[in-house]
Formats: sequence, structure tokens, C-alpha cells
Amino acid sequence: MTWDNFITNFTSDAVAGIAILGISALVGWIGARYFSKKKASQIRSGKYIVSPDKVHVAIETSKDIFVIDDGGEPKNISRHSAKDTDPRWSPDSRFFAFISDRDKNWEVYVANPITGRVVQITFSPEDEYIIEWTKSGDLWIGTGDGDEKSLQVFRKDEIEELVK
Repeated sequence: MTWDNFITNFTSDAVAGIAILGISALVGWIGARYFSKKKASQIRSGKYIVSPDKVHVAIETSKDIFVIDDGGEPKNISRHSAKDTDPRWSPDSRFFAFISDRDKNWEVYVANPITGRVVQITFSPEDEYIIEWTKSGDLWIGTGDGDEKSLQVFRKDEIEELVK
């Protein structure tokens, strides 16, 4: 189901408002519908990234990442007290990567939005960051800062095996 179809499942008032205001209105409306005022405010002000197939939206709040799909109910994918940030969708929309400071430095995690499975894929004493997903589905990750930088490449099949 695409976001266009998703929107038609709401009440006519919500559809009219969303059609006029766009995806940010949808994110705000869902936040207000499913969460406390504080969490709804975080969701409305959060960064959101629509998946390439336009079926999912990842919403970054002040420390969590939620995914909304064709069912319309937000799921907290990160489910952790640490700061989770910078969600990036794989080109086939099957996974998204994000960084988290769960072990006191920034590491990269990959999540499956359908199953909710989250897997840490980097384990370095240095901070890691997501460079980009390639068109073929490989994930490029940078490590370090300043003059000491390195590149790690996780192949699509490695990620599929880890996060299935």
C-alpha cells in the first residue's frame, strides 16, 4: 500500500487536512492520535524519512525512531533509552540503518521495519556514522574523525543474513 492509499483509510476530515498540508500533517496527526501530548509534540517536530517504495515512514523523535506503515499505527523500532538517530532506508525499503549511543559511543544498527528486529552491526571503540546505502543495497559506514578515518562496507547479503 502506498501513502496515497493509506491516507484514504482515514476520516474525511483527516484526509482533507492531510491532502492540503501533506506528509508533515500526516505525521503530526498520527502523533496526536496515538501518543501523549509530550510524545505527540516530539513526533510532530521530529525528522521523518519516507521509504523509497513510499510504504513506510521512519520518524526520529528526540531519542527514538518510530515506523509507520500501511497499518497506520506507529511502532517504536528502536525501543531503547539511548539516543537513536539518523535513520536511512535501504534502496529496496526492506531495512533502515541508524546510529545509536547505546554503548557510550556511536554505533550503527540495522532494523527490519516489518519484524521489528534490530541488530548492531558495528563494534568499534570509535564513533561510526552512516555514509550511504548504495543502489545495489550495500551499506557504507565511516569510522573515526579528523585524519584517522576508515570505511567499512556491509554487503547486502550480509545485512539480509544479520537482520532477517
